[in-house]
Amino acid sequence: MAYANLPADKEYKFYYYLHDNLGGIQSVLDDKGNVVCTNDYLPYGEERNGDCMNKEGEDYGYTGKEKDEETGLMYYGARYYDPVIGRFTAQDPLVSDPTLKGEALQKLLTDPQALNPYTYARNNPVKYVDPNGESFMDMTIWFLGSVVFLNTKGYDIAAHFLRHAINLNPFSLNKKKTSNLYFNTTTGDKMSQKIGNQIKKAKEYRSTVLLNIQKEIKNGNLEGRGSGEFKNGTDADLFYAIHVFDYTFKAGEAESGTYDVNIQITDTYNFDKEAWDSLANAANNFALGSQENGGLLNYEITIDMTEKIKIDKQEKGQKKKSDSKK
Repeated sequence: MAYANLPADKEYKFYYYLHDNLGGIQSVLDDKGNVVCTNDYLPYGEERNGDCMNKEGEDYGYTGKEKDEETGLMYYGARYYDPVIGRFTAQDPLVSDPTLKGEALQKLLTDPQALNPYTYARNNPVKYVDPNGESFMDMTIWFLGSVVFLNTKGYDIAAHFLRHAINLNPFSLNKKKTSNLYFNTTTGDKMSQKIGNQIKKAKEYRSTVLLNIQKEIKNGNLEGRGSGEFKNGTDADLFYAIHVFDYTFKAGEAESGTYDVNIQITDTYNFDKEAWDSLANAANNFALGSQENGGLLNYEITIDMTEKIKIDKQEKGQKKKSDSKK
């Protein structure tokens, strides 16, 4: 991570941050690789030695967070943290959320480390970090979630999409997006084929998307667009991977009554806040928090598919005839 000190009347100087395993600023290098300053911390973030935080313009330290010079507190977004006592200065807003209920509330009440709303990182700062002052985050929690929960349930597409969203450097500043994903289901790529097969089996695709495209072609429209929503239960893998999506289509008559149709499905990988009434919704809301703070990244998903759709010529002719009478 680099930053530049740009005085008005001097030449530019570039510096580089070196992070420790929790994202804290461990060293600062100049543009020639020389060590400008170093930092070292006790487990809960109190400065043990080093001189970076004493330099002008160096406000970031433990877990990459900004230190307030007047109070000595670290700014974590939702609240301030005191590294000397290892506690936040205010309650966890998630714990005091009045909408928290059901399975999510039960899980909170049975977790001893979550009952104290002032604790930092479940009292285990060597393993966990708290990216935004609202919830702890294990550096490997999303990898484990993708494998332990999604893969073991057979939700391979959702697991693949989640792993792509994980920010491998969650302390990089202002990073909100990662590379987009593109799948062409007519190629030999295994994931593209898996996605294509799952979509073609999906109830929403067969009962909504294809039927709407058929209606458009019958009405003489060879291009169009629409939207759909994969449901949990019937299409769980696609629900966790995509959920709501947009699509466009372009059709061309290949032979009498048969149309070659190119369908493109698009989606932005992100999360919307849900009620805290189930473990699935709780996981979604934690993912939303991680996405807002750069732990999980947004990206665009594009899926190209092809279909052959047969339109009864008599039915199409009747439709045209009916239109001409109006």
